[in-house]
Amino acid sequence: MDLFALFDFINIFIAIYLGALIYSNDPTNRLNRIFLIYAFVVAYTSFCQYFKLTAVNGTWALFWHKASFIWPFYAPLYLLIAIILLDKKNYVKIEYILIICLPAMLIAGTYIFTNVLYGDLRHYWYGWRFNSINNAYSFFVGIYFIIYGALSFFLIIKFYIRQKKTK
Repeated sequence: MDLFALFDFINIFIAIYLGALIYSNDPTNRLNRIFLIYAFVVAYTSFCQYFKLTAVNGTWALFWHKASFIWPFYAPLYLLIAIILLDKKNYVKIEYILIICLPAMLIAGTYIFTNVLYGDLRHYWYGWRFNSINNAYSFFVGIYFIIYGALSFFLIIKFYIRQKKTK
């Protein structure tokens, strides 16, 4: 097992531990529930990445690569954490959550059923890797992550400024 696979293996347990620890402090808190879901997404993605890197052949590497389809949900979950921090209860309704998660669902579906986001499979010294493709769809996926990340960042800065004023 090489160092990259070992980091993924350790990350599985760290993510599950942190998610369970924070959730156990207050299971009724909405922020803790979202963080637990986020931790499980991280753990599952690390699990799939570990098995992809250590796959015995290309068929198993492709299987574990496709199994890690939930990686696009990092951005909407992070955005939901930022929205909950600001106490915007009217934006945490199921309709808004579905709208926030819709691009992630489309990217995940494309990731599972097509090869639009990645190219050929290669075996390197550290494990299997799919080369990314530079096309319009992967450009829009990058823009999606930048928009959600920037929006989350600005919401967290707004939360910080608001907390600073209350002191």
